[in-house]
Amino acid sequence: MQSNITPFQPLKEFNRPNFWQIYHDLPNGKAVKAALLRHLPAGVALLKIDPVQFERTKDYVQVTYNVRVLPSYTEWIIPRGKAMLPASNEDKIQKKLVRLVLFTHDLPPGFIYFFGEKKILAKAQEPFEFSWTVKRAVVQGGLWRILEVAPTPFEGPESLLQPFQKSIEAEELYSVKSDPVMNQLMQEQDQSWQAFFARINQIRDQVIDYRNQLIKDIPGVPQMGKPFASGSGTPTTTLEGAGIGLLGGALIGGLAGGGLGAGIGAGLGLLGGGLGGYLYSHERRKSIYRRKLAERREKIREVNEKVEAYRDKLVKEYEEELKEKIQARQAQYQGISNSSPKF
Repeated sequence: MQSNITPFQPLKEFNRPNFWQIYHDLPNGKAVKAALLRHLPAGVALLKIDPVQFERTKDYVQVTYNVRVLPSYTEWIIPRGKAMLPASNEDKIQKKLVRLVLFTHDLPPGFIYFFGEKKILAKAQEPFEFSWTVKRAVVQGGLWRILEVAPTPFEGPESLLQPFQKSIEAEELYSVKSDPVMNQLMQEQDQSWQAFFARINQIRDQVIDYRNQLIKDIPGVPQMGKPFASGSGTPTTTLEGAGIGLLGGALIGGLAGGGLGAGIGAGLGLLGGGLGGYLYSHERRKSIYRRKLAERREKIREVNEKVEAYRDKLVKEYEEELKEKIQARQAQYQGISNSSPKF
């Protein structure tokens, strides 16, 4: 698509089989048509098949045909690859989960179609020509057997792969889909994206509700309070300090000789004790504040651990659901593969 290469372009005649070879050396025309029809999608009518190249070896015959068909619907070439999340949603959990989502019925987990980059392969009701090769045809028991054929342009490279054979890290490929099929796949993919984000939002809301329930009884951030404010404890502790200072000051005044010295000592003791009481109260308030803050932080830490465990539980449940769907899809394809013919 990027280099404008058309590998199925009709070939010019080269070593074209003659009349005798067509009826004696080439595979039976009915067998060839039957093999080709198995590789054409529904709604594509076969108009003409003409052998243009012929090669015989001792073991098999190889023939290339120019084919003309008439599509009932427009056939599209659609790139496909790993699902990409919007940058705003690209967290580790979502990146892990999106790899397990089955977006359409025909793609491996975590793969999507890039419908915005589709290109027309063949238009509806317009003849379309391409080359197609029977790689190996042999005569067995007097009958022609078609053992190996090349894909048609309507199949795309995934026709060579078994379902889920390519890993999730596979490189981008393309698919060829008709209008009705493409519209169905677009609807499936849109619904899958909606379901994925709805579940992610549901998990987020459940986690938020759970956290809100856990933190509703946790006190808010403690305030250290202002000195002398009601309930701060500062006035009481200041007076306590002043009383101690008064006693100490009187003792100092007595040692100074009593009288005026005792009065001065008591006054200084009252002033110094009041200041000391304020400082004592401030330190006690800081201690209470730190203790309450540490207690709150510990409770918040416990809540965060519980919330994280709850989130992981919800994510694990969704992850298991997605894996069960993948296993069911694999079992479905395995059953189809076992019941389908090998050719």
